[in-house]
Amino acid sequence: MPSRIVREGLLDSDPVGSVSLEAEALFVRLILLADDFGRYDGRVSVICRRAFVNRRSIDESMCAGMLDELLRAGLIKGYVVDGKPYILIPNFNQRSRAKKSKFPAPTTDNNQEFNNEIVRHAADKCLTSDGHARTESESESESESKKETTLNHPKQPDGSTATYPEEFEVLWRRYPKRVGGNPKKAALAAWRAARRRHPQQVIADGLDRYIAFLTATKKLGTEYVQQASTFFGPSDRFLEEWAAPPAGGDDLPEWMRGIINMPRSGA
Repeated sequence: MPSRIVREGLLDSDPVGSVSLEAEALFVRLILLADDFGRYDGRVSVICRRAFVNRRSIDESMCAGMLDELLRAGLIKGYVVDGKPYILIPNFNQRSRAKKSKFPAPTTDNNQEFNNEIVRHAADKCLTSDGHARTESESESESESKKETTLNHPKQPDGSTATYPEEFEVLWRRYPKRVGGNPKKAALAAWRAARRRHPQQVIADGLDRYIAFLTATKKLGTEYVQQASTFFGPSDRFLEEWAAPPAGGDDLPEWMRGIINMPRSGA
């Protein structure tokens, strides 16, 4: 693997700041994996296996959600050549040693076709209502009803037709609004992984505590609300106590008082 330079500009990049921490971690790893032309294999299974070789808790559905975030932020572009998906990191700006790329160049702007591939991979990793991965026989038995189910869901802005489990939708409708992005597909991928680790009620109770905390600290509707993909993500933020601070915050450490007393945007 060639040496790569991760430049300081990444720290204050608006596109990087608009994605979740998990998606940012994937972006850095893609920089390391890409060839000298900024291209790499676009198969979700390959990316997940190579980028998160030491992170067994990251599955393909979560990786698909992260790739979707990066696509929407413009940090990567997707394209398909001869039916095979690839990614391209724009403005790669790395020292090129190779005279020829390991991967074909994009011929047309078919980011949409690549995005459909992402959605398909995410759908392949759907869970049953009890949070366990579907078996092959269960998937086959649902294949006929899937067409009918997708008809009841409106098309997304990217043109795809996404379906979401009702358990997830219940939490999504209650999740506090925030200033800035909050990608739903990334949240779905994180929630699916969380359901493998914890019962739905544990996640729902954690969301109740988080909403109460945001209400007490007057942070509802601000940029301080975590993205749902982070809240449901590998750090299990829904397991935290999220205890409301006492009046005046005298018993809180200095750093927490600073966050609570920080003025809201536009104030």
